[in-house]
Amino acid sequence: MSRTRPAVGPPEWFDTMARAADISPIDRWWRMALAAPAVAAAAGAVVAGPRGGVAGAVLAGIGEWVALRLSGGRAAARLARSVPDSLDAVARSCRAGASVVGALSALGVDDGPAGPLFAGVARQVQHGVALSDALDDVVAAHPEPAVRLAATALLVGADTGAAPARAVEGVAATLRDNAALEREATGQATQATASAAVLVVAPMGFGVIAVVTDPRVGGFLFSSPIGWACLAAGVALDVVGAWWMSRLVRAAR
Repeated sequence: MSRTRPAVGPPEWFDTMARAADISPIDRWWRMALAAPAVAAAAGAVVAGPRGGVAGAVLAGIGEWVALRLSGGRAAARLARSVPDSLDAVARSCRAGASVVGALSALGVDDGPAGPLFAGVARQVQHGVALSDALDDVVAAHPEPAVRLAATALLVGADTGAAPARAVEGVAATLRDNAALEREATGQATQATASAAVLVVAPMGFGVIAVVTDPRVGGFLFSSPIGWACLAAGVALDVVGAWWMSRLVRAAR
């Protein structure tokens, strides 16, 4: 009887970056990420020979990393945007007579990413974990300000037992105001993000065009120690520039 070999999943670093970028299914994106440099290498080899193949594979890999890096934080932003809706659902359940834990257990995927997250808190409490400990675990795993503020409101509402719906609704309104300000800042940062992407991709595109149109450039870059040093320095500076511009754009948001 033949055995089926298990499929090799994405490495941990790719899984972490893909989750932060909010892309799924991750396994399919990993296969595409592996295929892209191979396709670019084949295309480069057809156009410019072995040197073009190497350049195509390297540039495709760098482009993928830059795209993932610039997209990081999308999952956290989507989670933060869904927190007010989940708090509203909790408040409605509390007004109907449910406890905070009971209201949390009623949350689901319809309440966005925060719904299953806080529903998991209720399941932990039902298995004997203290509410404060369960909420601390959530905040530790998702240290976004919206999650931290929601956890505080839920804990206060459960501890005091007095009008928990009012406290939760107040936090939801505050988070919506903050989200509106963040959307405005994000809109203003969109142009900066596009400019950063162009500045990162332009040197790679120029390098590919130079190698394809002038064989002497490819010969210098890939056939001499000085050329390899220049290529390595250029790629390193491009990666550092992408990382630095990504930090600047995120700080502006």
